Amino acid sequence: MSQKNEIQCTIKSLPIGRKPDELIPPYQEPFVPLSQCPGRRNQLNKQAFHSGSYPITRRLFIIVKQICHRRTKLEHLLLRW
Repeated sequence: MSQKNEIQCTIKSLPIGRKPDELIPPYQEPFVPLSQCPGRRNQLNKQAFHSGSYPITRRLFIIVKQICHRRTKLEHLLLRW
C-alpha cells in the first residue's frame, strides 16, 4: 500500500451536527470500515455539502487562469464538483 493510501485509509471522519440528535456524516451511508480500505472507500456525502446541511461548510470560489488550451487535472476535478 502506498503512503498516500495509508494516510487516506487512517483518516477517521466523524458525523457532526448542530443538534446532538441530528448528526450528518461527511460520507455516504453505509460507512465502509477502515479495515476494508483501500479496496473499498467511503464516498463523499456531496448532497450534505451542497445543501449546507453539513455544518462546517463555506462557499469556496476558485479562479483559474487558463494559460493553454489543455485542461489540467485540477480543472477537471473542480468542474466535476
